[in-house]
Amino acid sequence: MEPIAKEKAQDILNPYLERLNKVIAEKLNYYYSGPQYAAVRHEHTARSDASICHDLVWRGLIAEFEGDSSVHLFKKKGLMLMSIKDTVVLRFNKFDHNLLSANSHTHQSALFNLQDITELEFEGMPPDGLLYVGYIPNDLETGVGEIHVTYRYADTNVWTWEITTESVADTIPFPAAASSQAKTTRKPKVKGKEKNVGDLDAGNL
Repeated sequence: MEPIAKEKAQDILNPYLERLNKVIAEKLNYYYSGPQYAAVRHEHTARSDASICHDLVWRGLIAEFEGDSSVHLFKKKGLMLMSIKDTVVLRFNKFDHNLLSANSHTHQSALFNLQDITELEFEGMPPDGLLYVGYIPNDLETGVGEIHVTYRYADTNVWTWEITTESVADTIPFPAAASSQAKTTRKPKVKGKEKNVGDLDAGNL
């Protein structure tokens, strides 16, 4: 299939950006810095971190978009996915600094990365593009630092789009010991900022 143009994806997703940022920031910052996990998070492996974040974000997406007829949240052959207007399908992951998700190497992940809509069998769509929405933790690992949308083919991003909003940083409950440092080092994010494109399995949605 032909890659979905970045401009078309932006037109489709722009009305949903604030809500996507809200869910990702609130749920992941709740895990990274919330008191509920503070006493045990240091005992978790990276895989455990990913699994918990996976569940939190997925439940957050269901709560946020329930009742929105333009959004469909569903599971497909082991993947947890979100379609918007039956045009794009989103998968949510943690990104590395090359803006690539480090999925477990399953057959379904490979199909998604290869944009193989035929074998994935999306009933009644088929979508114009399979996109990732991914986050990168901030330097202090107290919460989300950046959120990006990417169109990936195999191990390469065809295009990337940073969608981080100022409200993401505002939701981070900085620990008292780190708050003064965070206030001086945190850089503001600008919606639409571009990154040059350049994958630990970070919870697959």
